[in-house]
Amino acid sequence: MENFKEEYLSHKAKNLTDEEISELMFMSTTTLKVYKKKNGLKNRKPCKNYLGITEEHFKSAAEIGLNRKLVLDRVRVLGWSISKAISTPKLPPNKRKMKGVST
Repeated sequence: MENFKEEYLSHKAKNLTDEEISELMFMSTTTLKVYKKKNGLKNRKPCKNYLGITEEHFKSAAEIGLNRKLVLDRVRVLGWSISKAISTPKLPPNKRKMKGVST
């Protein structure tokens, strides 16, 4: 499918769901996902901003090698502030505690 990306994005601009788009393009939702992946279209929903973490926070965290999940876990699970979560680098593997092993 040559114009997949343009056609998909035009449907998305109309706020159609992937299920609706797959029906319009005469393909299954699984096939739609495959074409999206081949064309570099991510299937991820934007992160809810209920924690106050913005895309700029995630970008600055990525500069020091932190992924989204780690930042979210630090804020949600560990109760860290956003500034601490995005500025504290990961511990090297030899400094991390192993689960189930007492020291």
